[in-house]
Amino acid sequence: MAFLAFGVVLSSLFAAVALTSMADFERILMTELLQVETSNLIAHLHIQPSTPLPASQRIYAYVSRVSDRHDVPAEMAGLPPGTHILDREGNRETYVAVSDDGAQRLYFVIDLSDIAQREVFLRWLMAGVILIGTLVSGALGLLLAGRLIAPVQRLAQWVEASAPPRRDNRLRTHFANDEVGALAVAFEHYQARLDAFLTREREFTADTSHELRSPLSVIQASVDLLAEDPTVSLPGQRAIERVRRRTTELTDLLDALLYLARHETDMAIVAEPVPVWAIWQHLVDEQMQATSTSVKLHGDASVTVLAPPRAASLVFGQLLRRAVELSNGAAVSVAITSAGIELSPWPEAGEKTPPNVDQQRSDNGFGLTLISRLCERLGWTVRWPQQPGEPLTLTFADSNHA
Repeated sequence: MAFLAFGVVLSSLFAAVALTSMADFERILMTELLQVETSNLIAHLHIQPSTPLPASQRIYAYVSRVSDRHDVPAEMAGLPPGTHILDREGNRETYVAVSDDGAQRLYFVIDLSDIAQREVFLRWLMAGVILIGTLVSGALGLLLAGRLIAPVQRLAQWVEASAPPRRDNRLRTHFANDEVGALAVAFEHYQARLDAFLTREREFTADTSHELRSPLSVIQASVDLLAEDPTVSLPGQRAIERVRRRTTELTDLLDALLYLARHETDMAIVAEPVPVWAIWQHLVDEQMQATSTSVKLHGDASVTVLAPPRAASLVFGQLLRRAVELSNGAAVSVAITSAGIELSPWPEAGEKTPPNVDQQRSDNGFGLTLISRLCERLGWTVRWPQQPGEPLTLTFADSNHA
């Protein structure tokens, strides 16, 4: 656009200068020609008074007495001595030189009005120059802009192609020692720092997974052995069950935190089609074995979502746990559709909808913030009940984009 504007301005200035210069040149040339021809005619008339006056279509002359100019055209009769340009029908193309020679006055005329079309042609020619100049400037601007931006585009391609783990350690060698080369060096340094950060992150998540899973596995195995001991009293059995439940929750919490910490390209969190109904059926069976709360599953059994299976199971399990807590013992309805999942208290006949509980509690299971972060990472949207009787809803990513 800048080159186009520059082309318009430059071409317009050129056209204006050219037309003005030609008009001035014509005026100067005609003035000189009139003076020369007038002087020559006066000289011939002095030598031979009967010398015929010019009488062609473009050049002609009049001689009259200064006091009697009845045979001179009216537009010339009143002109004083000197060179004049007459305006006939808007075309200033008639040049008249008026000279006094004693008692006589000589009018020498050069009439160019019949060739005024050349100025129209010149104007069209200048308009063409402006148009061509603008187009050429725009083309040159496009070409130069492409050549100037090409190194930056190449740098962007190199940076995109050299993203971890395919980073190119010789990025600067592909560019000249100029501004783009300086950018390449800066990107190379930044990539090195980013690689170091990602390496530390992977090492941390790997160490955390190993160091925490090992003691949790030991605790889980020990609790299972204690639960099989017939000598353990009833209070002890209840304590063992609480420890087992908390150990499972800690394992789920560890899986959730590691999922949030890992990079999207980590093989451990690669998404795949997950059968929603099957996962919920398994969770409902476990829930109904652990508590007396009735959970009723209904909807579309063929729904699948694209997500890491473990992450989807964690979210579904925590949402079910929250719904059971909100129900205060009433039956819970789980409706599965292609758009998402809706969990709502489903009171039995004669029961009233239980009052709302404080959904900000996080002493059991995951905190709401962590569940929301898991859903956000998966591209899902969770909406917590705001009023008594409102459902807890989860909307899948495909439904969000629809």
